[in-house]
Amino acid sequence: MTPHFGQWRKVGGAAGIASVVLGLVPAALIADEPRFTDSGREITVWYAHNGNRWLASTLVFCVALAFLFLPFLSALTSALARAEGEPPMWSRVAAAGGVLYVAVWLPGLGGEGIVSYLTTETSADVGRAGMAFALFVYSLAGLFAAVFVLSASLVVLQKGVFWSWLGWYGFVAAAVNLAGAAAIFDTPDGAFGVIRTRVAPPALALWVVAASVGMLRSRDERAGARDTVTVRGFGSGPRVADEGGRR
Repeated sequence: MTPHFGQWRKVGGAAGIASVVLGLVPAALIADEPRFTDSGREITVWYAHNGNRWLASTLVFCVALAFLFLPFLSALTSALARAEGEPPMWSRVAAAGGVLYVAVWLPGLGGEGIVSYLTTETSADVGRAGMAFALFVYSLAGLFAAVFVLSASLVVLQKGVFWSWLGWYGFVAAAVNLAGAAAIFDTPDGAFGVIRTRVAPPALALWVVAASVGMLRSRDERAGARDTVTVRGFGSGPRVADEGGRR
């Protein structure tokens, strides 16, 4: 028997929380990773001694994105589209933003991967260039994170999905990630660099966890041919939207 959509939404919610939890592992594994502002020799020496640790962290991170974040993204945007009705414009934009966010990470990982693979053969300047390229790409990923969260938050507020505070907080998280994208003009130690590396990722992760909890708490009700999405917020009654977005 095919599981009800509400069951898949809960699977997506669980996947979203798991993606954030698993994403903490790479951050812990390479907490001492050098930055491109360090000397080329320091960078190549670190990768020569810790290259396998970096590769392991990258594998874990990619697993979190591919097998957990993407299912969360699919379930979330499907739920938002059902509430938004036709045409589900902002739900589709959110889905595209989430997919592009994942895709843009890959070139950045490739830049660092070159340094990891070629530590015994590459020059110090090439090592610094690989790290600088990675920061550049990671910063641009913030643009698509902002698109994803902002678009989803618009639906949350317009259609009463989950909680209104989640939509308002989404605007904050989107603004922080957008500011982090400006790190392309900065260094890791500059204001925008710090926002990109220290503030934007936790802001996005918190929104993902909150949305995931909302997906786990929500329930689908069928009344004949009509599909409804019922979401119970903290301290509020249920809010119902049918498949066409009428409430």
